[in-house]
Amino acid sequence: MDRLTRTLTGLVRCVARLLDQQHRDWVHALLAEVDDLPGASSRLAWLGGGLWLAVQEVVMNRIIHALAFAAGAVGLVWIGWPGASTNSATPVNRMYVVGTLVLLAGLPLLVSRYVGPVRPGWAPRLARVGGYAVSVSGFLCNVLCGLTGGASWGYGRGRRFRRRRGLVSSLG
Repeated sequence: MDRLTRTLTGLVRCVARLLDQQHRDWVHALLAEVDDLPGASSRLAWLGGGLWLAVQEVVMNRIIHALAFAAGAVGLVWIGWPGASTNSATPVNRMYVVGTLVLLAGLPLLVSRYVGPVRPGWAPRLARVGGYAVSVSGFLCNVLCGLTGGASWGYGRGRRFRRRRGLVSSLG
């Protein structure tokens, strides 16, 4: 193999480390067939196509998910972080923001380490999406209760308001 083919082969191997096991096997099969191709130009075309597909898989499986999580985190911070420093609920709301983001980032890693990889299919995906929706809605309920009730919790308001607020707080 010439120098450019070896360089491209090394690059494909590096990208293959970022893929899951199923796609990594596909890349190893792609690399095994490189030596059977006649001519350097056909080898380069074969490796270039394999590199393109491997990079697309990495972008779709890793980077898009990370960007979606970052967008959700920015949305949570935008909703839950602002508040006057004189309001006693502001530090609590900010701790809810941090706690929710830590849970949303850490629980999938912890679960995959002890339970195993996520199964494919619509039912496990629905369970994950539902779990995230419950977590985020609980966070939003707590933030909205903090913004509407604030430091005057229970003062100057009737029992009916306290019951409603207790119901909304229990949802979170």
